[in-house]
Amino acid sequence: MTQKASVRPGATLRLKLTGIAPGGVGVAQAGGLRFFVRGGLPGDVVEVQVVKRERGRIEAVVVRRMHSEIKRIAPPCRHFSICGGCRWQDLDYRDQLALKKGIVQHCFREAGLDEGLVEDALGAEEAFFYRNKMDFSFGVNKAGALTLGLYVSKDRQEVEAQGHAPVFDVEECLLQSPLSNQIVRAVRDFLKGRDLRPYDPEARTGLLRSLVVREGKRTGEVLVNLVTAEGEPGLTPLGEALRGMFPEVKGVVLSANRRRSKNALPETEEALAGEGQIVERVGGLAFGVSPASFFQVNTRQAERLYDLAVQLCGLTGRERVLDLYCGTGTLSLLTARRAASVTGVEAVAQAVEDARRNTARNGVENCRFLCGDVLRVLPDLARAGEPFDAVTVNPPRAGVYRAAIQAICALRPGRVVYVSCNPETLARDVPRFWAGGYRLGRVQPVDLFPHTPHCEVVAQMTR
Repeated sequence: MTQKASVRPGATLRLKLTGIAPGGVGVAQAGGLRFFVRGGLPGDVVEVQVVKRERGRIEAVVVRRMHSEIKRIAPPCRHFSICGGCRWQDLDYRDQLALKKGIVQHCFREAGLDEGLVEDALGAEEAFFYRNKMDFSFGVNKAGALTLGLYVSKDRQEVEAQGHAPVFDVEECLLQSPLSNQIVRAVRDFLKGRDLRPYDPEARTGLLRSLVVREGKRTGEVLVNLVTAEGEPGLTPLGEALRGMFPEVKGVVLSANRRRSKNALPETEEALAGEGQIVERVGGLAFGVSPASFFQVNTRQAERLYDLAVQLCGLTGRERVLDLYCGTGTLSLLTARRAASVTGVEAVAQAVEDARRNTARNGVENCRFLCGDVLRVLPDLARAGEPFDAVTVNPPRAGVYRAAIQAICALRPGRVVYVSCNPETLARDVPRFWAGGYRLGRVQPVDLFPHTPHCEVVAQMTR
């Protein structure tokens, strides 16, 4: 029996995993304790090392696997053993989909919801080469040479005590196209010939932060975005070189982010060569994609996701639809083809500008966009007495504010369709809609991220 007092960071023990939780971590119960195990799956019997214990939650990583019920297969990627990206590439895709359903069911069960409402995950037809955007980081290897690639798996860093450099050189990523792989190698070769260093957010030194490659899966257009800590005039030849080597590259953009956080929006953008935007097509409509634009990374599965969301709105062509957290207007414009009117609401001014340009680009006349926080705009719409028959919400991972849910319910739309990128916050928010008079209908996971534990979920609620 596991002794509670002895389970401290560094301790090793044997566990039988019985469930799956967000992040793709296995779950086990032993000695009255609950363990969340990275690298483990339901049915595994494993030896684990405890890495963290906090507020009754014990986190561990697999050191050795003694037994498995879910079969592992040979992963095709040469970087699988060290990469922190495709953690499930050693699983049959059908098993991946079953596990993703299990993660959503876990969240519903934890929130006291009926997990039986969760449908089988809608899988992708293409499990490789599906991403239209990849973000690569700069680092240095043990010899001090510049690297450009992805982060080493967190599990390996903790268990093997930093046995590899945090960022390793990616030679071939099977989630992006062969063309994108060639571009990454070309950028790395170009920059290694110059005395440029990766940015260190603690010391606030260095220049190179990341490389983002965007590719229109429907159009073939490519946008390359180099992100640095400040402007660098000496990088202009890089843009010219990439445009000369790859005719698909429509633009090379240099973005400067002087803040410590790599996720902060760039302060400046400069086209080193070509245009600062490409075009991608979704559901027959054309959308401009800029370096900072939010756009679903799996174009083909995004079409299925949006089609499902529109379908669950139950539109006949006479309805007024409110689309909250609308981003650059993808769902809004696709919905507008089946509704009388659509009003999109988004807090990011640049996204609203992009949405309006996309509206004009596609000749859509029954769609408008309001710039502002949902918590401010919803009361304004209520005071104006604007009626809405359906509301779609596509919030960030933090979910929808309680006050925003109350304001949505106060509008009394017949249907609410919630598109979630985080099943934990979806499960938290559903009971709040119940309190406003709504009942839960369909709950459909949609896999936009094969070989990872992540998936989107579309939930329908009706009055």
